[in-house]
Amino acid sequence: MSSITKEQCIEFARLDELRLHHWRLLTGVTGGEGDYVICNQSGIFPEQYDDRELALLTAEEAFEIGEVSVIEPLRFPCLPLELLRFVDRLVDIEVPDAFRAEVERLDTGKTGRADSDQSRTKRKRSTRGPTVKESIKPYVAELKKRFPKLTGKLLHSEAEKEAGSEFSPFTAHKRGEDLRLKNCHRPCSKATFEQVLSQIKE
Repeated sequence: MSSITKEQCIEFARLDELRLHHWRLLTGVTGGEGDYVICNQSGIFPEQYDDRELALLTAEEAFEIGEVSVIEPLRFPCLPLELLRFVDRLVDIEVPDAFRAEVERLDTGKTGRADSDQSRTKRKRSTRGPTVKESIKPYVAELKKRFPKLTGKLLHSEAEKEAGSEFSPFTAHKRGEDLRLKNCHRPCSKATFEQVLSQIKE
């Protein structure tokens, strides 16, 4: 998630149209490696994989990607509520609480639907388990405490060295590949790692 201010979140939630630059500020997602989405001026599109690429994945990864790939794209310009509902269907992409609260407050005033939508979102999140960011945050915080002078890239290198050890949440991995969680084999890109680190710094 990005470091957008609460005031900006509220401002964006009240706009009639959101576009790519709003998306990037709200989510911190650019469509880079490990994000599972492609981002451009037209919208946000779940990444598609061919049969050869799917064959290289574990069953868990293929299932997760299959769940995301059937989601309808988010087309720009879009309404704040459309962006919020799109994010709620994705894995490991989040928006700030201030944006969510203001969008749902405004939607409640217009339609009275937000309470049921919010409850459905909470139920969905409770059944899918913690996100990658939630899973690695305690470890990243502990790593930062042990190496307070290291930058994000150097801390990520330390995490790679420790991958597979008993106190690391990551499995052992080959050089050049994304780190993967032990409990579910989901990937953690450098971008995700550094986003979690930026939250801890705050």
